[in-house]
Amino acid sequence: MPYVAIKHLHVTFAALSLLIFIVRGIWLATDNARLHSKLFKVLPHVAYTLLVVCGIALASLSNQWDQAWIWIKIALLLVVVGFGVPAFKRDSTMPRSRRISLWGLGLLVFIMIFAVVAYHHALLAPPPPGAIAADPGLSQETHSMPALPSPPSADHK
Repeated sequence: MPYVAIKHLHVTFAALSLLIFIVRGIWLATDNARLHSKLFKVLPHVAYTLLVVCGIALASLSNQWDQAWIWIKIALLLVVVGFGVPAFKRDSTMPRSRRISLWGLGLLVFIMIFAVVAYHHALLAPPPPGAIAADPGLSQETHSMPALPSPPSADHK
């Protein structure tokens, strides 16, 4: 399967994972019984698994295992899961307000993942020139950032 097709699958599973996380959080907040349905207990696991499998394939095809931003994405996904498990646990003794807070934190971490993805850089900043060329699925035109103005010189009075 070509790189671009796997990348599209990866993005689709990322969007599906986020959508499921948002819907489950809304159901948690509204005390909706569908939160604990069999489908929504299994579907997140399937979406995350396929997301990770596609991500592994992409990193392998592009030989980017040495890139810090990939490892940051993986760590942040584990944090999302770490917030989601207690938030969505059926028989939790934790107050619902705390569970909703955990869901909100998980949502913020999802946003951090998308920020890391947008810049392909672990520090959430644009990558150095030429770094984008290492990813065969990216082009410089679609990911270039306007240059920031230089600070005034210390000699300028």
